[in-house]
Amino acid sequence: MVGWVGPATPVSELFEAIPELTQVLAWDAEVGRYRLATPTRTDHGLSLTRGGGLWLEIGGDAAIEWNRAVSDEYVLLLLRTGWNLVGWTGEDGTSVEEALGRLGGALDAAARWDAEAGRYRVHHPGIQAVGDFSTVNHGDALWVHLGSTTRWAQPGTGRVVFEFDDEIPPDSRAEMREEMGRVMAFFGQRLGVHHDEITLSVSRTGGCASKPGFIKLNHPWCVAHEYFHILQFALAEGHQHGPTWLLEGSATYMEELYDDGLEFRRWVAPAAASHVASIRTPEAAPKGRLNYHLGFIAADWLRERAGEPALLDYYRQLPSSGSWEEAFATAFGLPLGEFYEAFEAHRAEVAPALPHLTDEVVKPVAVFLGDVPEETRATLQKEMDTVHDFLIERFGAEPAEYSVYFGATWGAVSQHARRLSANPWWDDRVRRYSLPLTWEPRCSRGFTGWMVHALDCERPLDHQSYINSYLRTLLVDKEQDSLSPMWIEAGGALYLGISFRSAGATDIDDELVPSIRVVQQSTVPLEELAPTASFRRKGHWESGDSREIGALSLLAVDWLLRRAGEGALFEYVRLLPDENTRLLDPQGWQPAFEKAFGLTIDSFYEQFEAYRATLPVP
Repeated sequence: MVGWVGPATPVSELFEAIPELTQVLAWDAEVGRYRLATPTRTDHGLSLTRGGGLWLEIGGDAAIEWNRAVSDEYVLLLLRTGWNLVGWTGEDGTSVEEALGRLGGALDAAARWDAEAGRYRVHHPGIQAVGDFSTVNHGDALWVHLGSTTRWAQPGTGRVVFEFDDEIPPDSRAEMREEMGRVMAFFGQRLGVHHDEITLSVSRTGGCASKPGFIKLNHPWCVAHEYFHILQFALAEGHQHGPTWLLEGSATYMEELYDDGLEFRRWVAPAAASHVASIRTPEAAPKGRLNYHLGFIAADWLRERAGEPALLDYYRQLPSSGSWEEAFATAFGLPLGEFYEAFEAHRAEVAPALPHLTDEVVKPVAVFLGDVPEETRATLQKEMDTVHDFLIERFGAEPAEYSVYFGATWGAVSQHARRLSANPWWDDRVRRYSLPLTWEPRCSRGFTGWMVHALDCERPLDHQSYINSYLRTLLVDKEQDSLSPMWIEAGGALYLGISFRSAGATDIDDELVPSIRVVQQSTVPLEELAPTASFRRKGHWESGDSREIGALSLLAVDWLLRRAGEGALFEYVRLLPDENTRLLDPQGWQPAFEKAFGLTIDSFYEQFEAYRATLPVP
């Protein structure tokens, strides 16, 4: 019993290749009987296609050797309820659990014929495979019994052209090939479609992008997202794809579905809440938060109403529709205007806009929940305003706004913390390892545009908390999660903090003494605190001592601002490129650095290390 893993072939060629072959049997699951071929006749409907299983009856008394053409192309099989005789076209040594896992709950049992022992080896789901049926090899044939008709996608990238920069190491190349095969198999299994006429270009620089037939990547994590775009483009056949929020939102949904768990539903809420623009008016919102975050929520809502296949069926409808609006109504079962109205109500429930976005004043907003005295409310709002005014007056910063939810107790604000919390570190581990979240904050929580704080905590919010919130808010318009390089954000926040503490003083040298002490005992070059590039080992930022990182970052920013003036810090932020430019060019922050501070980054690193060597030992 063998699996056919070569190209489609007339059965007559099989008899020519194996003179000892007396008959070929193939199981027809649709009609529930075998199809037979002999050297002189062929039963109607018998053909040799990739992924099919065959019985070969060999005449004579001796074993034979048979060399056959194979292919590493992707295969999508449609398996019927009951028994199916199929071939495994994937890699040698694949565990039977992995090979059959995509059949999910439809799988009742599987069996492989052991010709030497003259008996079947059987596998049942949920029971650990043993002996000779713990793995399957390329070309093995299996009986598979299913409780329902199911697709079975088997990975393969034989028609994908891979282009790797010379700097990409062999293990990363293998990882990218394997990930591409897994992604294609996943979407084939889930949605019944695939497209493998693709050139995939991998480099360390640039971001992730795609166009018809071409994907550019710098990391395996974006393979699923960009491959789904390839499917969208192929189905649309060159027609205008319609709104970008649907293009990117559905790709983000499918990317998160592939990552197993859709934890992104929790992660995306604060990003969607950070603007008030509607998807009706895409020009009124930052593109990333509209197209990826709000677009994800919209795609998730459409999926819940019309099913996952509708997210691709929309693109399938485009070639035969008069407009994308018509294709939308056909695929999702409601006119576009009705969708807009219903979705806005859904959005107001799952991701209402943050309070500071719903007034006409550009300043931080305090929201008080529970029994908070009026005097306390006035004091807290004044503290926030004082920090805000200080940054504008001394450093020439732009007015900015964010929201702080103050609760008399944690219980008064915990619902907002849960709704707005976005912790990618924990999301990643929950998704990959199913770890429970064994803790929950009881004092403060915050991210871009918001903070949540319980007033009965021992540690109150201070000026540094407001400064950090202010800096993160400035990044919203740039659609960035952090400043580049990372030490500028860390050192800038610390510098602003000590400046506020020593307001009125002409010199902050006394505040720098603790940091000088730490740096004098460090040998880490400042350059190691730059962002980590793809396919490179993690740098000191990820593994270093936090006191050392903070001290070195603070002294670097202090040196820059003494040279260029304190206003240069926010001028640098203003000059930073937006997210789209940054993704295409991760080093795109360097022209902004040179213009704001008056020297190149390489020259700065050289001069700063020379300055650092002259610091007096305390």
